[in-house]
This record gives sequence, structure tokens and C-alpha cells, in this order.
Amino acid sequence: VSLSIVLPVLCGAGYLVFQKIKGFSTSGRAYAHFIIPFAVGLALLGRFGSAVVNGYFDRSPAQVFDQFVSEKYTSSSKNATDYHVVVSPWNAQSPGWHFKVSRKAYSAIKSGKTRCRVRTKAGYWGFEWVVSEELFL
Repeated sequence: VSLSIVLPVLCGAGYLVFQKIKGFSTSGRAYAHFIIPFAVGLALLGRFGSAVVNGYFDRSPAQVFDQFVSEKYTSSSKNATDYHVVVSPWNAQSPGWHFKVSRKAYSAIKSGKTRCRVRTKAGYWGFEWVVSEELFL
């Protein structure tokens, strides 16, 4: 969805900027200084903006899936340890759902036995998004 909007806007802006700065001695460098950050910003806006619109305007009913925790793992950084849970997929298209939990919840989770309720919605533009997850410890 976003690529079909981002590409024409990028091409149009690139053309307009080129027309404004052509002929100057530093026009090539000025063009690169404009177009590269503009392209990155536009791509990020398109990607994450479409995700926001998909969720904000979605009026579809929530679907509820009761799944089991398939895996749990930790990741460490310089100052912290994060505790992660992977919930088994609820349909053939979903890869499973990863999310962070507290240390206390992590110690109580048993892979293959702890149940998790995942609520999803269809999305305004048709790509499913997770509304909430709830662990049953």
C-alpha cells in the first residue's frame, strides 16, 4: 500500500528539487543532501503511517485465539535483560506472536502448557494486527 504512494511522491519531489537547483555549481551535492534523507523519511512515514491508519480506522470485530506458549527466551543488553515469549501461530499465515513479559511472569511460564489469549482485528487495509495478548498463568 505505502510503496504505491511513496514512489510517485519521491519522484515528484525529486523532479521539483532538481528543477529548482539545476545550474548551480554545487547542485549535485545539494541534491544528494536533500533526496537521501527525504527518501528515507518518506519510506518510514509510508511504512509506519500505513500501520497506524490500518489500526486507527479499523472497525472490524476482534477475533480471539487461545494458543499455547511455544517458546520462551531471554535477551541481554549492556544494562538489562528482557524476557520474551513466543505464542504458537493461530492460522497458516501467521508466524506466531512474540512479546515481552515481566521477570516474574517469565519464571511462571511453561512452554507448551501456559495458555495465551491473543485478540486480533482484520485491519482497515486488510492486514491483520494484534490488539492484545493475555497470559493465563
